[in-house]
Amino acid sequence: DTVKVGGAAARTGAGFVGDVAERAARGLLGPTRGIIAPEATKAAKDAVSSYFENWNKRNMVAAVALFAEDCTYEDTLYPGKFSNREEVKMHLLRVAAAVPEDFQFCVDEISASALEGSDLINVGVQWHVEDGEGNPLP
Repeated sequence: DTVKVGGAAARTGAGFVGDVAERAARGLLGPTRGIIAPEATKAAKDAVSSYFENWNKRNMVAAVALFAEDCTYEDTLYPGKFSNREEVKMHLLRVAAAVPEDFQFCVDEISASALEGSDLINVGVQWHVEDGEGNPLP
């Protein structure tokens, strides 16, 4: 997915870079296409971390606030796309209601890098889910 970040865009494996990264990236993007300050990739990573932290607290309002208003979000476990922040929020609430409260997303690794020749930031996140006793789910 590609989501606009300031005057540029971010492409993420998790399907989002939201307003936190957008606010942080404004002014940090170089004036020349393809030059992205390291702070912008850090901001993108921080947005992903914040998303999972808020999800684990079941604070979907804060989690969805990280998305751009006109985002496109795809969850490969569900058909179709979610085309704006409100649709994403409703999806997150449905998913949270369907899983036990003690399930937690655990982020193993986040990486972000500028996509050469463009104003895109690629973000990848490796995560797993654990039950309330800290056991990873298969």
